[in-house]
Parts: sequence; C-alpha cells; structure tokens
Amino acid sequence: MIEKTIVIVGAGVAGASTALAALDVYDKVHLIDFPSPPLTHASQGLERIVRASYPENKAYELLASESLRQIKSGPLSKYFHESKRHVLQPGGTGSERKTFREIHFDDLDGEYDEQPAGRIDAADALECIKQMAQDRGVILISERVTSLVWDGDVCSGVRTKEGSTYLATFVLLAMGYRVPAFLASQGKAMEDGLCKTAIVPWGEVKLDDQQHEELKGKAITIVPGANIFKEPRKGYW
Repeated sequence: MIEKTIVIVGAGVAGASTALAALDVYDKVHLIDFPSPPLTHASQGLERIVRASYPENKAYELLASESLRQIKSGPLSKYFHESKRHVLQPGGTGSERKTFREIHFDDLDGEYDEQPAGRIDAADALECIKQMAQDRGVILISERVTSLVWDGDVCSGVRTKEGSTYLATFVLLAMGYRVPAFLASQGKAMEDGLCKTAIVPWGEVKLDDQQHEELKGKAITIVPGANIFKEPRKGYW
C-alpha cells in the first residue's frame, strides 16, 4: 500500500488544526513553519472573537457552530471567555464614510446582539492545538519553506532554506496573507485559480478611563463580519 503523506506549510490556527484532523486521513503529516513567527500574525494575536452566527453563509455557520461547541467542551475551553458581542459601526455612509484610520470613539454606534460568542486567547490556544497534534503523531518542523517541488503539473513537495526537501502526496499552503506572494514567487499567478484572498482592515481607537471601564471584558466587532478584534484594553484596543 502506498503511504499517503501531507505537507502543511504554516503552523497557525488553520495549519495546526488541519494537521490534527489530517491524521485521520494521512499516514504521515508534516507541519512546517519558520522559527519564531512574528506576533503580528493573526494566529499569534492575544485574543480573537469566536462567534457562531454567519447569516450570510449558512455552510460556514454550521462549521462555526460546531467549532464553538468543541471549543467550549474540549481542552481549549480554558482559553475561551464567553460574552455578548458588541457590534460597532463606523459613522457615515457612502463617500462620507470614515476610514478605519479616521475612527474615533464618538463616531461609533453599537449595540449588543444575542449571538453565541466570546473571545479566545488565540496564542495560548494555538500552542495547545500544536501540542495535541504532536502528541498524536504530527511531525512539527521549524524551517522556512522557500520553494515548491513539482512533478509535471503536480506539486509533490517543498524545499526549505535550511536545505531540506519534504515530498508528499498532497501539499497544503496555510500561510495566510503570504500565500499570494509566495505563489507569485513560484511563477503561479493568482489568475490560475489556485486560491482566493481577502483583506480585513483594522484600526485602533484610544479609550479614556470611563470608556475602558464600560467596554472591558466585551467581545468587540467593528462592522458585522469583521471579527478579529480583541477585548478593549486601557489606552488602545
């Protein structure tokens, strides 16, 4: 029987979670990420909002609901803090709408909703997922992937800056916003239909003591759909 192997590039939440699940399908799972990823990456953030309601995408809503159920009932529960979700909408409409860099606290109009939601300590939760994956047999490799290996039109592995080559039945790029630039460096333009990308704008709002007291401990979302904003902290959030 031919051994089924997978190489996953990127050990963030998406990559590490996929590696854990891939053990049910593949005989060998390699999870590769460069040493000491910068804390600016989404999966390394202090906190992220978790919610279950996505009325604009029912298929995703089912996945999110199951994810939230597992978070609350499994080993990640100690990193999860349930709270109501406070949705903030930047003031102005059309051409008068303010950009995120121009937002001030007084421009925001928000209200609580009843969606199941909360915030999760993303960096600690990620380390827990990676440890679970390793305990079950995922091979975690701290190297920087620099190129893809091709067998004709099929991607059959990756090469690293450290000089290693890892061959696999399947290669998955879980590199977040770095995927388009990496594919371009390999001569694979986005027009090839290999993946789609999205950008989530973000900004900071300065809070005074009263505003911080009012909002602390809440899961904050700016504009419905953008859900990666952390609990307000004194000074900035």
